[in-house]
Amino acid sequence: MSTHPSRVDQTGLRQAWRGMAGLGREMRDLLLPRGCAGCDRPDTVLCESCVDLFDHDVIRSMPTAVMASGRVHACGIYRGAVRRAVLMWKDHDDQELDGEFAVMIARCLLRSNEFDGFQNQRNMIAVVPAPSARSSMRRRGRFHTVLLAQAVADGLRLRGVPARCVPALSITGTTAKSVQSSKAGERANRLRNRLHVNRDLLQDCSAAVLVDDIITTGSTVRQCAKALNSADIHVHTGFMLAAVPAPSER
Repeated sequence: MSTHPSRVDQTGLRQAWRGMAGLGREMRDLLLPRGCAGCDRPDTVLCESCVDLFDHDVIRSMPTAVMASGRVHACGIYRGAVRRAVLMWKDHDDQELDGEFAVMIARCLLRSNEFDGFQNQRNMIAVVPAPSARSSMRRRGRFHTVLLAQAVADGLRLRGVPARCVPALSITGTTAKSVQSSKAGERANRLRNRLHVNRDLLQDCSAAVLVDDIITTGSTVRQCAKALNSADIHVHTGFMLAAVPAPSER
């Protein structure tokens, strides 16, 4: 008896599609060697000049009522080569940037000095990746900010701070990309009452660090922090790859 197409193993299909996509990328790289994701300089994933653009500590203020340190940190300013590289990784599946961006956000953690004096604490710090809408994750094929959160957790452990990556936040009922909502009010409305906290994943944690790819108005970070605070998880700070220029920087 033949199997109806609707009963085909969807997991197997996804794995086959990803395998074909990987083969396609290998063939592309053989025929058309890649260029820098930021400036298209040939034969490099990210050239030294573009790497330098991420080698900063860009600080954005946060209300201490939702984030104890009163600030978050980004590796660079979201414009020019930084913007192009982040979009290549985020929306065009340039997974060769995974290692580059993991190193960059770990360096941002070290530059911040946020966790000096945390080495002797016993409770675990949850490094929480900001969630994407389900439609966005289906399109990308992965929860891309988990990679960044894992790098931050690894960096904390190397400094003697107990930490682990905890994807405890999820978002439902929205389709618009957060970066497309330019006003803080629009971005807040996009997430209000749509964030879910998986408390079971946070049972051994008393504090949290938020991790995201881009900070625009800061509304997404604030809403995520409020959701965690409501679950009795104290949010200390956050780390991002890039920050949209503040009005004074434009």
